[in-house]
Amino acid sequence: MRRIMTVGRISGSILQTQYGRAETLKLVALPDAVGPARAYCAATLRGWGYTDPDFLFNAGLVVSELVTNALEATTLHDPPEAMGHLLEEGALVRLTLTVLADLLFIEVWDRVLRPPRPRCDVPDDATRGRGLRIVADLACQWSYRYSEGPCGPYGKTVFAVLPVPIRQIEASKYLDL
Repeated sequence: MRRIMTVGRISGSILQTQYGRAETLKLVALPDAVGPARAYCAATLRGWGYTDPDFLFNAGLVVSELVTNALEATTLHDPPEAMGHLLEEGALVRLTLTVLADLLFIEVWDRVLRPPRPRCDVPDDATRGRGLRIVADLACQWSYRYSEGPCGPYGKTVFAVLPVPIRQIEASKYLDL
């Protein structure tokens, strides 16, 4: 099992260090945010030089599933009268992509403290409830952690780790960022 390390975050811009690259996107927690999150993932990874279609598809699918879960968790707790506060931190979901060496970390933060729970009772052909099972099948590891705020726990980050295709690792080192 590999040790997970984070290098930091700069919202909306690329962070490149000797350890890797990271980019973060904040999304308003609305149901139609999944498409832009998936497009953002593909554009970011292509911009970093990753072109393997299977890798891009799998990363996009993991992003879709994790963002969908975060949106469902967040919007389940928002009464209709709270929808006027969409730009407050609690109404946002954050997607962070980080490449460290030969691993892609996909992290999705939401404000809900309820831990993610894979559902085992869902048939393979179901249209809902299979997201974390799909993530587990595609990722070499997935889990979650709580975020600390000034007054204690504030939200959680669900993350998945995907291996970067070997032939892509060397090529991405030569990109001029």
